[in-house]
Amino acid sequence: MEETTKDFDPIYVLAAELFFYSHRFLTKSADAKLAEFGLGRAHFRVLHMVQHHHGIMTNQLLRQLDIQAASLNRVMKALLSDGYIIQESDLTDRRQRHHYLTKKGKDLYTEAFMLQQELLEIAFDEAGENSVNKFLEMMLLLLPEEGKELLSVQRAQIKNDKVLDNGTVGTDHRV
Repeated sequence: MEETTKDFDPIYVLAAELFFYSHRFLTKSADAKLAEFGLGRAHFRVLHMVQHHHGIMTNQLLRQLDIQAASLNRVMKALLSDGYIIQESDLTDRRQRHHYLTKKGKDLYTEAFMLQQELLEIAFDEAGENSVNKFLEMMLLLLPEEGKELLSVQRAQIKNDKVLDNGTVGTDHRV
């Protein structure tokens, strides 16, 4: 069989594969927790957005997740009917809906996210502060400006072990 990577610079092949496989294994623990409740990765992504973008509207969710309305409707229907999310009509435009996690939704999201956070903490601790800073820097460089606007936490908000503005505690790493 012909070698298929010979025309590609191995460092870029390795980098692309590291992104792919790191993401797979990072999400695997949360996937297992969600599966206990009959939910999957798509549900987790919606829970994540609603958790970190309090009161997010449907059109914003579609933009954040870069999905079609039919896909969001399928996932949202399950999250609403199972009591993980509530939606409230906008006071000025009743057609618009704001989404919020219920206590049940917050508990599930927290449990699943903490599994991912534990893996990140281990990697961050082993890599060291300078490597974490470089990793975050590189990830930000990969995002176009419109991608950076989607982030719920901006790099400038992380200081002195706390995420500023919303009071949420950050990591142990000063970035």
